[in-house]
Amino acid sequence: RVGMEAEHVVAFQQLCAKLNKKGLLYKPNYGELIHQFAALAGSFKREGNHHFSALCQLSVSRCEHILKNSPLEAAALVEAGHEFWMQAMELHEANCVSYDENVNEAVRCYTAAIDIYTVCKNVSLAASLNYEIGTIMKVQRKYGEACKYYQRAAEAQHKQEEFLPALNSFQSAVECAVLQRDYSNACFLLNWVIKLASEGPDQNDIDNFDTTSECSSTCILVYATILVDTRITLALLLTLQGEFQEAKGHIGKLTEDASHKHGSGTDAASSQILQPIYSSHTIALLNDFVIACELQNFAAFHELQWELWSMLSTKQNEIVHLIEIQISSSPL
Repeated sequence: RVGMEAEHVVAFQQLCAKLNKKGLLYKPNYGELIHQFAALAGSFKREGNHHFSALCQLSVSRCEHILKNSPLEAAALVEAGHEFWMQAMELHEANCVSYDENVNEAVRCYTAAIDIYTVCKNVSLAASLNYEIGTIMKVQRKYGEACKYYQRAAEAQHKQEEFLPALNSFQSAVECAVLQRDYSNACFLLNWVIKLASEGPDQNDIDNFDTTSECSSTCILVYATILVDTRITLALLLTLQGEFQEAKGHIGKLTEDASHKHGSGTDAASSQILQPIYSSHTIALLNDFVIACELQNFAAFHELQWELWSMLSTKQNEIVHLIEIQISSSPL
């Protein structure tokens, strides 16, 4: 395997020499070089040599740029970025010393592809790459940067009326804002999610599920679930920041959210599905929880925390834990 890999490296060097050769009577055959670099990239990839595979894809993108073929240039940059990221992950898993050079190259490739897609007005692909960079930043624990990229993706998807992807991107941005301890920005983003989810699914979203009434109801239920879940997360974050009245206001809207009639196509059966998302008992427990936090009643807090634990998501329980730390460290 080592010998074959060495042969491929030599072949790569020879192709680069052809690409860089200059002369008055010589012009590289870029179409042929694209095919050769792409084939070599595939060979490196099969061998697990992601770094050289990425370099081959960068050479492909360079040739496509010279031929003014922007979509294929962007596609090669995306593939190069993916290979650089795979190399970075392999080094990380092997506990190798790294200065994030592969990560930086991956982000550079994705950013260049975003610029091309933006010029070509392919907003959806640009948004998906912003989301990809956000994920890279999140893995690197650069939560502030990750939040910015997720937010860019969400805003682009919203403009394209891709509401479910936009909601997903906003939720990822919220998660990173919380990890960054930027709670005010997290609340700002959660309010955006509530706004989008309150508008409900459009006909395209419903069509993506199916044309049947049952699947339409499922699509509506997805939006209602997102709306209720987001409202609870926002109430908990407001409680963490001491905004108790505003938190109670959002909890008071949960019943309305759970039975909200989204869209003109919602029928009685759909409304019936939405009703049991959160019971009045659960909403009462949440309200009592906020009151216990406001009064710094530690005994009531722990009792309600225990009752709510199974009803909340993992991320929501993590916020509850932050509230617990805050209450226990506050002077009586």
